[in-house]
Amino acid sequence: GGPKGPRSFPTALPMQTPFGGEIVAVLNLAATVVSPAFASSFLVPSAMQRVALGDSQQLRWTVRGVDEQARYEFHLMAFRLKHVPDGESAAYLQHQRVGKRALLPLVKTAKSVQLQCEKVAVMGLSASHAPCSFGHDFAITGPLITVGDWLVLLLQWSSPQEGSPPKSHVMYSAPMQVVAHAPAPAPLPRPVATEAPPSGWDQTNSQAPAPQPPADMVPTSPRAPA
Repeated sequence: GGPKGPRSFPTALPMQTPFGGEIVAVLNLAATVVSPAFASSFLVPSAMQRVALGDSQQLRWTVRGVDEQARYEFHLMAFRLKHVPDGESAAYLQHQRVGKRALLPLVKTAKSVQLQCEKVAVMGLSASHAPCSFGHDFAITGPLITVGDWLVLLLQWSSPQEGSPPKSHVMYSAPMQVVAHAPAPAPLPRPVATEAPPSGWDQTNSQAPAPQPPADMVPTSPRAPA
């Protein structure tokens, strides 16, 4: 069947003294679980990837509780992930952090777009089964962005139906590594051999390896709750 609506579950969270001591209080919470089709999330990129300097990064995302007839105004901006040595942490207290990296805003990359969601094929889903989503191509260009940078994109918006002043929502994309040239496409499948390959035949996949995050960066994208 199709995606189900949000469901809420009561949750009890015990609070203990340090090192597993006695329980001093219990918080009663209500956890809401929703289908990805009803959530705010990036569909593209869905994981860490490489992008060539001078190219554009395709973006596609969903918005929770989307009004399919409304036009939304979105604000986009790139952030550079900068390694912060232990002795310099005080200088970056105002910045959000991912592991030992600070998110530095590249203010001149900021842009605003007005979009209406559309049904398009994405992530293996046909247009008729995919959620109504928004799309935009974000240019990865200098001089602020350079080869070797690790970037995340901030997306901010307000829902038209939320009254005045509307509530602001934000979320971050998965990290992207800026490279000099576009990653090589995956090779075509090789035909099934009917006999042993010649000596020295390279049977390894020649596709460029997936980008690996810096050792001091948690391999997940930071996201603010929508």
